[in-house]
Amino acid sequence: MTASARHFYERVKSHVLKDSDLPNLFVYHLTIELGQRAATVSEVRKCYEECDLHPPSWLASHFSSGLRSKPKRFIKANGGYRLENKLRERIAALFANEGSGSESAASSDQLAGIEYYGVPGGSKDCENAVMRLLQFGDVIKRAQILTASNRHCLLLTVNHGDLVAIKSGFASGYGGEGPRRFSRALQLLDTHGAEIEEREVDAALLERLDSAALRQSDIESIERAKQLRQWGEYIDSQDIDRSLDGTLWRDFPPVIPFAVIDSRIFDLALSFWGGPDDRLLKGYRRLEDLIRDRTSIDEHGSKLFSRAFSGDAPKLGWKDINDSERAGRANLFIGAYMAHRNPRAHRESKSYYLDAYLTEFLVLNHLFRLEREAVSF
Repeated sequence: MTASARHFYERVKSHVLKDSDLPNLFVYHLTIELGQRAATVSEVRKCYEECDLHPPSWLASHFSSGLRSKPKRFIKANGGYRLENKLRERIAALFANEGSGSESAASSDQLAGIEYYGVPGGSKDCENAVMRLLQFGDVIKRAQILTASNRHCLLLTVNHGDLVAIKSGFASGYGGEGPRRFSRALQLLDTHGAEIEEREVDAALLERLDSAALRQSDIESIERAKQLRQWGEYIDSQDIDRSLDGTLWRDFPPVIPFAVIDSRIFDLALSFWGGPDDRLLKGYRRLEDLIRDRTSIDEHGSKLFSRAFSGDAPKLGWKDINDSERAGRANLFIGAYMAHRNPRAHRESKSYYLDAYLTEFLVLNHLFRLEREAVSF
C-alpha cells in the first residue's frame, strides 16, 4: 500500500483545505480506489505514516462523530467506515477532471463542504448561532471575521478542522443591534479561547456566503485576503467587563442538560418549561414515593428522609463512604425538602427567573441519582 498511499496523497494534497479533509480522502482511497469493503482507523493511520505524516490524535473521534454529524459523513460497515453517499460523490467530483488540463480550475469551482448558520441581516439569529455552538460543547479554535465595509460574517474552524460559516447578521460603525450583538459574539469567542483575525473581502463573497454557496476558490481567497487589525475595536467595554466578572454567560438561555438527567424524571425534563412549578412538585412527590416503596416508612418530606437515611439504623445508605459522608448525603435530602419543596408546596412561587427553576430541578435530579446509588441495609 505504501506506493499507492503516497501516490494518492500527491494527487490530493492540493484539495486538503483543512486537517479534517485528509482522513475522508484516505477513506475514499481505501474503499473506492482500492476496493476495500471498509476502512478502519488503524488503516487510515497507516496511510498517514506511509506518507511520512504524523497521524492526528483525534482520528478515532473524527470517525465516531462523523456517524452523528449533520449531514453524516460516514456509515459503519464491516468493522470499519465507509463514506456517506453525498460526501463520497463530492470527493469523486474533485477527481473527475484529472489529467484534462483544467484540474485546478475544476476543483476550485466546487462548492465548499461547510455548514452555514444564522440569517442574513438577523443579528440575533447569528449571535444565537455562535452561542449554540459554545453551549453544545464545540471547540471553536479559530474565528475569521469576513469584513466588507461595515457588514461582517464569521468563518469558524470547529473541533477537528471543520468549517462553519455564520451569515451576515453582524454590523459595525453605528449604535444598533447589529454592532451590539457582534460585540457580544466576539467577546464570547475570545473568552472561550478562539484565535480571532479579520479579513477584508468583497461584497460578492459575502453574498455567496449568505446564499450558502461558497466555493473552494472562496475559501482559498479568504486565506490570501488582506488581514485587518481592528477587530478589538468592535467589542464594547461593557462586554469586556462582563467577561472579566463572569456575567457574560447570563445572555445564554437556561438549557436542560439531558445527558445527566435521571431516567425516572426524564418526562418532567422534556416538558419542564411548560410548567416548571408543576414539574418540580411532581418530581418531589415522585421521589418521596420511591423512598416509601423501598423503606415502607409512612412519613412525608424531611421526616421521611431523616428516618430513611439517618439514625442508628437507617433503611438506606451508600457503600464505600464514611459516616460523615453518609450524614452529608442524608442532609442533602432533608435540606432540599426543607429549603425548596416545603415552601413550593405551601405557597405560590414568587420566582419568575427561569434559571432559578432550572437550578432547583438540577438539585432534585441530583437527589434522584443519589437515591439510585443507595442500597438497602
